[in-house]
Amino acid sequence: MLGSPIGSDDFIADHCLKQAKKGAELCNKLVHLDDPQCALLLLRLSHATNLNHLGRTVTSFNLDAAAEYHDTLSKSTFESILMLESLPNMQWR
Repeated sequence: MLGSPIGSDDFIADHCLKQAKKGAELCNKLVHLDDPQCALLLLRLSHATNLNHLGRTVTSFNLDAAAEYHDTLSKSTFESILMLESLPNMQWR
């Protein structure tokens, strides 16, 4: 499928992690927006969907590190936009 990595498990996992790390630039920009509502909307509609295609085309054990990175980045961006010190994992999930 177009955009899906093909190769060894290490290659696929590295590709997925690189794709997840591309979202960091967007998240850094979202934190600096003056309108928190717009920032949250963009976080939900742009950043949150970044790994959807890979999630449908790659096995889950190849996506684990990328998904963990993506979730951590999403949570920290969410906390920064809302100026929260720390959101408990139970509330995040």
